[in-house]
Amino acid sequence: AISRRIERLLRDQQQLQRHRSRLRDQRRDLPHIALVGYTNAGKSSLLNALCGRRDSDRVLAENKLFATLDPTTRRLELPRPGRRPHRLLITDTVGFIRDLPQPLVEAFRATLEEALDADVLLLVVDLADPDWAGQLSTVHRLLDSLGSTALRQVVANQIDRCPLEAVETIRRQDAQTLFLSAKRGDGLRGLQDWLREQFFHPGAESDRDAGPPPEWPS
Repeated sequence: AISRRIERLLRDQQQLQRHRSRLRDQRRDLPHIALVGYTNAGKSSLLNALCGRRDSDRVLAENKLFATLDPTTRRLELPRPGRRPHRLLITDTVGFIRDLPQPLVEAFRATLEEALDADVLLLVVDLADPDWAGQLSTVHRLLDSLGSTALRQVVANQIDRCPLEAVETIRRQDAQTLFLSAKRGDGLRGLQDWLREQFFHPGAESDRDAGPPPEWPS
């Protein structure tokens, strides 16, 4: 089964490159954010929750390795009372894993290059997973290896299921962490407010360059 998936990923490389080219044309005038994170962290669930998609339009959100094999981009609208909503593009990317098999490296690189073009990376971490810290460290290392310089914002998912100790630990490591539950909707407004501040308040352009991410333990 794994070998068949590897073959499919390799065949899809050219299609992904064409997808990225079309996306660059679409987003010339729109801010672009990308959801990145370890596999099964809840990225697709967060995309569905933010974009409010009907069931027929929802991105596959499955607790399964490689459930998201190619990038999916949606238009995200942030409401403004009495005015047209702010608009952004948001991309769901393939889940990261440790010790990526060599045949998958190039195929994954083609997919993850989508994240390199984003203005902001939302690093989604499943705080209910006992290994969340190691997974987040893996994500940072892989982004570094890809040469990513975009602003990284950690988003701690599954706060309705995680132990209090995990919340306290990640706060000590990164005080700017945003907390939410993609499935229940808790904390989504806080993330939307953060995006408004990041892109649409006076001086937001300068705020995008916020320096390097915090150091995470291996």
